Amino acid sequence: MPSGTQIDLDFRETSHSRSISPRRLRSLQDLLVVLSEEGHGGKGPSSMLWTTAAHLARAVSKPLHEIALSELEGLAPHLRSYLEERRFKRNSVRSYINYHRLLLVEAKKLGWTPQPTEAEIAWERFLPWFCKRRGCPQILQFAIRKGKNPRAFSERDLDDWTAEMFRRGRKYAYVKALRGYFRKQIHRNGLAAEFPMLSPPAPEPYGIPLKFFPEPLRTEVQQLLTGKPQNIRLAGLRRGSIVV
Repeated sequence: MPSGTQIDLDFRETSHSRSISPRRLRSLQDLLVVLSEEGHGGKGPSSMLWTTAAHLARAVSKPLHEIALSELEGLAPHLRSYLEERRFKRNSVRSYINYHRLLLVEAKKLGWTPQPTEAEIAWERFLPWFCKRRGCPQILQFAIRKGKNPRAFSERDLDDWTAEMFRRGRKYAYVKALRGYFRKQIHRNGLAAEFPMLSPPAPEPYGIPLKFFPEPLRTEVQQLLTGKPQNIRLAGLRRGSIVV
């Protein structure tokens, strides 16, 4: 585990003469190899970068060479969940999340520039509809990490997002509310054709307040609900209605 000194350590600015071709930096493994070639592979902060990368690989069940730098930024929640599930101490989790950020910092110092993926471009125009409620953009971010554009985003993907939220300790009511809001925004704004793999939201419950019932029906229903029926004979059920 890192010491307090390691946790608070800032990397020194690297030389401005570094001229690594960004084309070499496609995966997390590429980045770590380049950093090692530049003499950062010994003990110290760089060893923590390797350890952080190893935890990331286990968290997403991918080898380092399959973790693209373009997806690295969105993996912080996966890393945090992985560490918390394994009961890492809070300071250790914070430390690894910080080193995750430093991996991106180092990549940018080496000339790597984040490029939007096809999924990011596809979802961008939908952000105004889903950013109105805090937390809802998490669904979009999840879809982008999976490389799913809106037309390919399915019920199964939404269920996978739900499962991920539960693994991260989110409450059932919170997750259910976000799912419902996500569906409603699609249909309120006429976007159903853009999301053909998703089902429409459940219909709103319909009912008539008891005060609007005509008499003597209102009184009879009130008596039935309070368990004090008077002169009410339950004859049976017919076509889903109570016949009295």
